[in-house]
This record gives sequence, structure tokens and C-alpha cells, in this order.
Amino acid sequence: MRKKLPVLFLSLLSLCVFGFLDAARPQDAEVKEAEALRNEGRYAEAITAVKGAIAIMQARKQLETPFGAALLNNLGELHYQLGRYADAIPYYERAISIARTAGVQPQSAIFYRNLGIVYQLTGRAADALEAY
Repeated sequence: MRKKLPVLFLSLLSLCVFGFLDAARPQDAEVKEAEALRNEGRYAEAITAVKGAIAIMQARKQLETPFGAALLNNLGELHYQLGRYADAIPYYERAISIARTAGVQPQSAIFYRNLGIVYQLTGRAADALEAY
């Protein structure tokens, strides 16, 4: 049996530290709800809340930001927690793409690590090595 490695979720606290949360933005209520649900282990419901925040950001053309990248990483992490490794991959890849163009290095390292883990768990050893 393979040991499941922990992925790194950018929690509400870390989003505050990165300066991404602002009470005036409507997506932040969804983010706070997702964080509370994740903390309760209610991952499927948290996915819905994160997707709501992402939909708001897409409608406002604000997803291509460091905050958007963090949300996509978190969506990947929630799929990971549910054992849906293949479903997590596109979210991590998109988070990396956004973080790379936004020039956010600390986040990129987290996203690459998380992507490497799910590649490893899905039998994509060469891709995992490249991500790591």
C-alpha cells in the first residue's frame, strides 16, 4: 500500500498573509465557506464553494491572478483529499501556469510539489520527477 503524501493547501490564513483576501470582494465569502468546510472534512461541499469563488473571478476576468492560482491549487487539493488524483491534476497545472505568468515563486513551488505527488500516485513517475 502506498503512503499518501500530504499536499499543501493554501489556507485562509495563508491567503491573508499573502494579502489576497479583501472583505469587499464577493468571492471571499465563498473562500471562507470552503475553508470552514475543508476544516470539517467536508471536501465535496468545499469543492462547490471553491468553484463558486472561481466562477465569480472568471466572470470578473480576475482568475489569472496569484489569488486565482491559489484557489485552483486548493481545488486540486480537495480532489486529492477525496482520492480523485486524476481530477486534481488539471487544477494544479492551471495554478502553475497562472503563478508562472504572475511571477509568484513561493506559490509555484507548492503547486509543483502538489502536482508531483498526484503524478506519483497516478503512476506518472517521469512527470512526478519533473514536477519535483
